[in-house]
Amino acid sequence: MSPKSTAMRIRARRLTVAAAVIVGLLAVRSSSVGVYRAVGPSDAPTILWGDLVVVNRAAYDLRVPFSGRCIGHWADPQPGEVVVFQVPSQKRLAFKRVIAGPGQTVELRGARLVVDGKPARYYALRRSPFERVPERNRLGTRIEWEDAGTFAHLVTLAPAIPEPLRGREAEVPAGHYVVLGDNRDHSYDSRSFGPVPRSAILDRVIGGRRWLDR
Repeated sequence: MSPKSTAMRIRARRLTVAAAVIVGLLAVRSSSVGVYRAVGPSDAPTILWGDLVVVNRAAYDLRVPFSGRCIGHWADPQPGEVVVFQVPSQKRLAFKRVIAGPGQTVELRGARLVVDGKPARYYALRRSPFERVPERNRLGTRIEWEDAGTFAHLVTLAPAIPEPLRGREAEVPAGHYVVLGDNRDHSYDSRSFGPVPRSAILDRVIGGRRWLDR
């Protein structure tokens, strides 16, 4: 075998190994990390309109790279986590915070959250750090800390809370989760479409342009 043919075979092997490594890295990235751009004000002040949001695609399930088909399950969403899910009866995805899981009860008394009969505590901010955000985020004037015991985060509160969670304690059915936007005044969430099935929850939000407050 000539030195030239040997060199060509070695080069071909190196190219094959390099291609395999690249495909493997792309597969891992596709199945573990994703990036979205937020559209709409429903999760402000945690996620603002236009923010780049990083998600962990392998937080709950193992999915086939590039296809999204679930082949394994090792964890479930926990209250306080912000998740990416498919909106019931729609084909679009949304970000929302998990408020309660299967078997828990949830209620909104006015604009105040009650989980398992325990009212969340609220702390008003002396000065809002979001005074200069784009007007389209519609933050309003009441930004407070919401401390539900196992998780705490900032919310935009409003007195007008849509049904069905207002003033009525509801139990979350098996295999479902109640999700709410942190902007309670401008959010299309479980108050409108009900609890979200576990199968519709895809990713967990882990960060973005600003790290989340949890």
